Amino acid sequence: MNTMRLRFAFAVVLAPVGAVLFAACSSTTSAPGIPAEAGPGTVIEAGRDAASVVLDGDFDAGTDVCSRKKSFLQACGFPIECGADFTPVCVANEKLNSAQKQAAELACLTAANCGAKKADDCQYRTYPGKAMTAAQQDLLDRYCATCGQANVGKCKTDALAYSGDPSTVTDIFLAVWESSDALAKSMADKCTGGAADAGGADGGVTCERAFALCAGGVWIDALTACP
Repeated sequence: MNTMRLRFAFAVVLAPVGAVLFAACSSTTSAPGIPAEAGPGTVIEAGRDAASVVLDGDFDAGTDVCSRKKSFLQACGFPIECGADFTPVCVANEKLNSAQKQAAELACLTAANCGAKKADDCQYRTYPGKAMTAAQQDLLDRYCATCGQANVGKCKTDALAYSGDPSTVTDIFLAVWESSDALAKSMADKCTGGAADAGGADGGVTCERAFALCAGGVWIDALTACP
């Protein structure tokens, strides 16, 4: 992997296998019950918004989020891969994503946000202030114990913050906010502390860079590719 950022949101820029997250498109139909131009905070059911639908668990990632991705790709002219296999590949890969990310996808993957920077910015703005799962918190704690020893408190605050510029997001920001519990645990176990020598200096690699390479590899290995 030759990028420092994991690019969870637009994996297509990472490597060919990453494109499976936005792979294929056979329909321009929006997800059932979700308006095509829903934005952050947009009501998609009476008195409810996209985030509440996802975080309450009363949605189907295979229908709602993946249909939204189809519509987004088609409307914005992004490359389409996997053909008729879009749905099973998308559903499999949505299992790697956090509820926070799924809510952000429902709200932000719209024609109004065509372009990686606009959609990324929309999604990243939804994360700060959200509650984290125990697994996400553990990943953050273990990362900062490994790479932020000089000031662990500042490390945690900085890791969860978003500056408003998508190009400045860090790997730990994406790893914490966008990883499912299983993926976050795997990254914590393999990429922090002595397990991955995340603070090692072989070749002058910084702790942050070592984590990025390790966590990106964990994520890539977990992806389902096109058949």
